[in-house]
Amino acid sequence: MRVLVEKCDVAGVSTMEDYIAEAVVKLGHDVIRWDRRELFPTRAADVGFVWNDNFHQRTRDAMHGTKIIHAEYGWLSDRKSCIQLDDCGVQGRASWVDEPLVFVDTGETVTTKDGPILVCLHYDGVKIDDDCIHNPYYHEDALGWLTMLSNCAASATQFIVRPHPNSWSCRNAVCRDYVNRHPRMRWDDESPLDDVLNECSAVAVIMSTAAGAALEKCMPVLSFGPQVFRKEGAVYCLDNVCIRTAAAMSELASRACSLRTSAIRAMVDKMRTKQWYPETRQTWPARMRKEFDL
Repeated sequence: MRVLVEKCDVAGVSTMEDYIAEAVVKLGHDVIRWDRRELFPTRAADVGFVWNDNFHQRTRDAMHGTKIIHAEYGWLSDRKSCIQLDDCGVQGRASWVDEPLVFVDTGETVTTKDGPILVCLHYDGVKIDDDCIHNPYYHEDALGWLTMLSNCAASATQFIVRPHPNSWSCRNAVCRDYVNRHPRMRWDDESPLDDVLNECSAVAVIMSTAAGAALEKCMPVLSFGPQVFRKEGAVYCLDNVCIRTAAAMSELASRACSLRTSAIRAMVDKMRTKQWYPETRQTWPARMRKEFDL
């Protein structure tokens, strides 16, 4: 079998890709390394491991006929030290996203605290991912999302708005200007994520791995987009309907969160079992054979 493994020059990512190639070689397959700055080698491989899924349409067309397995960093606080591999896609397109969350409901609910709500903007800073804009119940742009959050919140609710760490500042300008004019919002693009989480009472996300770090702390998460952790009981599953968002925020304001601690712990444990850690990469070949039929 001929297996293509992407090779990039981004520190951290390149190391993970080398680990993938190493595991494929141990399975006895021929490995082709590919740089995405080059044309995708049409039908040169039976299987291709690629990083994320943000490709030009020309590259997507060239991938036709090759089984693609997507790699991305993990979803929890140790995300840069592990990866997720999935042949259906990244984030909310993962193959197991529709699996039911199994947990024993002990009746224990999340303990909330006073503090602002952390709002994590999407990578682009303006438009929202295709997974959301093709669904009429999600938000089409970040500014509209911020406006709805403000309108649905109690008058005393404060927000800290955090741009995606890799987004271009010019793409965040509209939201930054809105936040700087808003009396109950504060823009923060400098503080370490863990420090901000410790200051906040809850986290609102569309597509952000900051939610994984929040769940590890058993914090309430308001989920407004397709994600692996979007399960009732573990997070507030919300959309662009203001009345549902207002109800969730009212719960948080009254310190009466209905989310279950057992559901959150089960979600964190499940996310962790889906990740691939370099420390155990001696098991990667067997796992690849089992999960991807290599």
